[in-house]
Order: sequence, then structure tokens, then C-alpha cells
Amino acid sequence: MPIHAVRRSFAAVCLAVVVGFGAWGAAHADDDYYNARVAERLTGLTPEQHADVVRVTQETRRQMREIFARYDIDPAARPNFDKLMKAGDELQAMQRREADQMKRILTREQYQQYRDIIQDQRARVIKATRE
Repeated sequence: MPIHAVRRSFAAVCLAVVVGFGAWGAAHADDDYYNARVAERLTGLTPEQHADVVRVTQETRRQMREIFARYDIDPAARPNFDKLMKAGDELQAMQRREADQMKRILTREQYQQYRDIIQDQRARVIKATRE
């Protein structure tokens, strides 16, 4: 696989990982690489939207934990490129499901804000793999 394809694939995997931990609770340290805190950071949510966002991200987090367990990925450890790539297909499918649900919950502007939050966190995960 060409290096640009590997990088693009890894970026997609990182996005999926970040999405999966978007609603990670306060019980985890602020330095958790995957904690995007989507429900906390989105602005202008109605109480119903907030509840829906929390529900969706909690379900994604549950799925993420299962995937991480299958691939021996420690969410508290620095991201491991090889392990994340092995889990890539499952992580990307999980991310697509969450994004599809968010599109139905959020307004166009809120959905763009969601995407921006996820992109920022994705950059943090990618940076951590290089440290």
C-alpha cells in the first residue's frame, strides 16, 4: 500500500477512535487521548438533543471498548499505530454509524461543530502516535 494511502487510512482510523470516545465521562483523566467530550463541547443543544448526543456517544463508547479489547488496545496508553490500523475497518464502520446518527440529531451548524471537534481531537491522536 502506498504511504499516502496508509496515512489517509490511519487518519480515518484516528477519526473513528476519537468519535468512539466522544462522550467519555469525567471519571477519566483529561490526558485521555480519545476524549473529545462532544456532548460537553457542542453548543446550542436543546435538552432533547443533548440527551440524544449522550445516548449515541455512550453506545459508540461501548462499541469502542469492545473493539479495543479485541485488538488489545489500552485507551489510557499512548495511541499505538499498528494496533489502531489492525482495528481500522471496525473503527471506521463504528464512526460512520455515529456520524449518521448525529446528522439526524443535530442542525447543520451543530453538525459542522461536531465535525470540527472530532477533527481537532483526531489531530491530537495522530500527534500522540508520533511522540
